[in-house]
Amino acid sequence: MPPRPFSGPGRLKGDWRPLRRESPPSRRATCNSLRPAVGLFVAMLACGAELETQHSADIRFALRESFELTLHTRFRVQPKESSRHQIRAGPILSWEALPRLTLMAGYYYYAQTDPVDRDYLKGHRLFGGAEATLWRRGRLRFDQRALIERITLEDLKDFNRYRFRSRLALDGAVAPYTYHEFFFDAAGWRSSRHAAAARLRLQRAVALEFGYFYEHRRRDVGPRRHVWFTSLNLR
Repeated sequence: MPPRPFSGPGRLKGDWRPLRRESPPSRRATCNSLRPAVGLFVAMLACGAELETQHSADIRFALRESFELTLHTRFRVQPKESSRHQIRAGPILSWEALPRLTLMAGYYYYAQTDPVDRDYLKGHRLFGGAEATLWRRGRLRFDQRALIERITLEDLKDFNRYRFRSRLALDGAVAPYTYHEFFFDAAGWRSSRHAAAARLRLQRAVALEFGYFYEHRRRDVGPRRHVWFTSLNLR
């Protein structure tokens, strides 16, 4: 008895023609599908925004009575300049005053490229503030941080900067998080950062973070920035 004709979507009843096997999308088709995303990224860079990478390392030492000392270093690179844009280093002391409240104070010494003569401007940054976990459910938590900074640069007027960060994070060996941070000074709003990142715990005392943030800045502060960042944490 002959096989029954196939009847289904796109086929007429009684159609004996063999079904054609669908081939996987070609490399050209795949590239074409990525064009809108690539075009959007290029357009964002063309709209007066800078591209930058940041790479940092933190070494943490547990001290007695809920105190912790962190030795921090970071450098920033602008690929179009192929050089270090900023280098900073310094200690941070934190104290877990309550189970969900940490107080912190620190100091950075840094050198930053001057946008005019491309020489390094050297400066100092003192800061202090607090970070609190306002909400937690299972592995998900919401943190709020507030810092006051005193910034000095050679040949420039000293100024205060105030920063407020809200972060939503998922705890675990693979811990994605997002944060939104707003900066203010004597003139009002200064800039804001919007980030998405992940923290990977490679070993008990080693963690790696990587992510991206977009920063929108006041015109007299600087152009907008697209920043890719990495961070190595040792404990």
